[in-house]
Amino acid sequence: MNTYLKDLYNNVRGVLIDPALFWKEKKAGYLTNSKLLAGYLIPLIVFAALGVFAGGLFRGSLFYLLFPVMKAVRKIVLFAVYYIIMVYIIKELMPAFGIKKDLRTARDLAAFSLTPVLIISFFTGLFPFLYILDILGIYGFYIFWKGINELPDFNERGQFSYFLMIIIAGLLVYGLLSIILSKLLTVIL
Repeated sequence: MNTYLKDLYNNVRGVLIDPALFWKEKKAGYLTNSKLLAGYLIPLIVFAALGVFAGGLFRGSLFYLLFPVMKAVRKIVLFAVYYIIMVYIIKELMPAFGIKKDLRTARDLAAFSLTPVLIISFFTGLFPFLYILDILGIYGFYIFWKGINELPDFNERGQFSYFLMIIIAGLLVYGLLSIILSKLLTVIL
């Protein structure tokens, strides 16, 4: 358990502090899908959801458990579905820019570029008055940019176009999922 948490911490720190070096190291090593999900993405999604849950418990004058639980579940579903959709989009857009489809690269790019959003979601869920910090989640686009510079063999001209397409798709998918899940939560409660 100690090495598990240490690996998770080192990966989060590495991707946030020096994404270029992080991607160079990931290029040499290989994470299986189960290690990527169980050892990185799922713990971070649960971490973000715990922040939302704890923040929901502390707000309000009554101890109302259903609302924080539903908000935490909404956050888990949001990030899980966003990850799945973005892996598909990243992989399917690769051939349009002269790259063969690579599921492993798409999974890595989608998971590690979500890191800033997941970390920030913990703090903004716990302390809602910090929601202005959500803008720092765009650092994930920089992590993605560094990843496409290191992982796949993009030509220089197609690289920026691919990056812009992924940014647009990512913002649209995240926005639509947020709206749909918020409306669904409102209907349920």
